[in-house]
Amino acid sequence: YITQRKEKEKLNDEQLVTRKVPYDAPNLQAEEADHVIIVDTYHHVENRIDYFKKVLAGLKPGGKLLVVDFKKEETPHGPPQKMRLTAEEVKKELTEAGFTNIVIDTKLLPYQYTVLAGK
Repeated sequence: YITQRKEKEKLNDEQLVTRKVPYDAPNLQAEEADHVIIVDTYHHVENRIDYFKKVLAGLKPGGKLLVVDFKKEETPHGPPQKMRLTAEEVKKELTEAGFTNIVIDTKLLPYQYTVLAGK
């Protein structure tokens, strides 16, 4: 979807880069990204605190991370409940990774929450 939208909006690779990265490495250079978004896959990341320390290092000063993942409740879509994390658990892990100014929104989306964290 993002690739299609990027083409529709005529954005170039300097404005928006999509990457499929392994579960254990965000593959970001130091201070490379203005913003990072991770959608519906936070719960798959192993060693999340170490992983998100690397994401933090890959963000430019003032950069933001947006996490969208499934609420830890029954929903018609998404992973099994035992794999899911609460937004508060995500906030705690991101805080341990060094993120600040963390804002949770559980009302924006019907089945998912968002967690916005700053560098």
